[in-house]
Amino acid sequence: KRHREEEKKKKKKTDSDLKSLSCVVSTLSAALRGISRKKHLFVLSSSALSLKVCRKAAKAFHCLAEGEGRGKEGKKGRCEDDHVVRRASGIILKVIEDASLAIEEYGKATNANGQREEKSTKSVSRKLKFLCLRLLGSVHPAITAGAEEEDWKVWQELTVRALHALGDTGLDSFTFDESEGVTDEESSDEEYCTVRRQILGSSIVVEKLLDEGSGASSCSSSVPALRLMRMASFYFGKLLEYAETDSNPPAALSKAMHLLYVIMSNIESKGGLNEASTYQDEIFSYLMRIMSHFPDRSLRVKARFCLLSVLSALGNGQRCQALARLLETCEYPSIRSSLLSAMKDEVAAAWSEKSRTGRESPFLSRPAISCLLGPLYHLEEMSAPQEKSEYFLENSDAVLASLNALRYLLLREHKEDQPFTFLLDPEHLSTLLVKVIPCIENLVGGALEEHRAANKCFKYSEGKAWVGGESSRSSGICSTGLCTCSIEDEWGKRVFMNILAIENVTNRNKEILQDYKI
Repeated sequence: KRHREEEKKKKKKTDSDLKSLSCVVSTLSAALRGISRKKHLFVLSSSALSLKVCRKAAKAFHCLAEGEGRGKEGKKGRCEDDHVVRRASGIILKVIEDASLAIEEYGKATNANGQREEKSTKSVSRKLKFLCLRLLGSVHPAITAGAEEEDWKVWQELTVRALHALGDTGLDSFTFDESEGVTDEESSDEEYCTVRRQILGSSIVVEKLLDEGSGASSCSSSVPALRLMRMASFYFGKLLEYAETDSNPPAALSKAMHLLYVIMSNIESKGGLNEASTYQDEIFSYLMRIMSHFPDRSLRVKARFCLLSVLSALGNGQRCQALARLLETCEYPSIRSSLLSAMKDEVAAAWSEKSRTGRESPFLSRPAISCLLGPLYHLEEMSAPQEKSEYFLENSDAVLASLNALRYLLLREHKEDQPFTFLLDPEHLSTLLVKVIPCIENLVGGALEEHRAANKCFKYSEGKAWVGGESSRSSGICSTGLCTCSIEDEWGKRVFMNILAIENVTNRNKEILQDYKI
């Protein structure tokens, strides 16, 4: 009850603050419309106040996001929330609309007088451009905190129109190749906030420019794929950094991933990036961090989808190399499992294309297949039983994915009635049948036996955890490898289900391998 009262007081204060801001905005707007010439000078002189007004209006959305949320107090509460939102949106719209109007008039006058190339004109245009971006960046938190899409789309459209009037009609103005005005290292807090707002505003403009043409517009056609990848790395990294202090981190992250996806779609529409760079590796690092550490499952799924979109934006050769590097360096078994599945899909697509057109692909090379079956070979090559058992359980997701990939390869060969496998020579087949399959059978048998023995020490009541016994789980693995955890332990259940699936797929692969005359 006390919490609800505090929330009501906060909303009441927010509404009171917005009324004051409305008066300020009305005064500024009336003064601007009373000026007949060079309205842009008034906009520049009042820019600090305009930015402050936008930031304070955006806090109204923060109030709703940080409180109990919109519409949580019945019909009356929803009406009050909507009233606050409409007032805040109206204030932001008025500030951006007035700035856009003045800048468009300036742009038309400059073009008419042929002054665009003059040094003084360029300086003024640059200041107006940065003001546009900073105004839009000031309300970015409102966008992630619950502003209606139809509202912020209008803010976005007005800003783009103003930038067009200044001559910034393409993506070249927002790739930051010169890092113009965006360096935030060793800067004061106020400078950092200014840079942050500029980058946030730029990211919204870039999204608009790319969405307009869906990869076919002139604004993106002039930008090389490598520069787009560099831009994606820059913006995505910055947006992730800023999301940490956002009032709604999941929404901020989701917005960042949407921008990343839009840029990747444009790169793919150009035919993909066919040269090596560090930019895609930086993006992979960001995405894998989200996939492995972020608590929100829906965002982890989005991050995986974005990772696949980055891979799709690479040419065949670069994509194969990127997948191989990720599989070699990835420390997270569940992510390695997804990467192995992606690699298997690439092999399947390349194989089908080769059957139709005869075109070769790096995914049909020996190194690619060795990478695909890497977890199986690595497991067989390990000598210490304890180390092998721990690796097997900790990487059961990856082992299962690799076994499924092997089964696909073998079934595909059988379907095409090949005398020997197209991708695996007799030596590899012999290694799989004589060494790898028996190794996995032993590990599965030992794990299941241990599981049965461990469960004898437990009693189970429906709907409750396992009770009794003296075994404890500290690192998730007991002395011989298999965890003795409660039935409610998601990790333990997942490992156990993986082991059963591994047993099934291993038996099927063994049957297929035995049909080959090795």
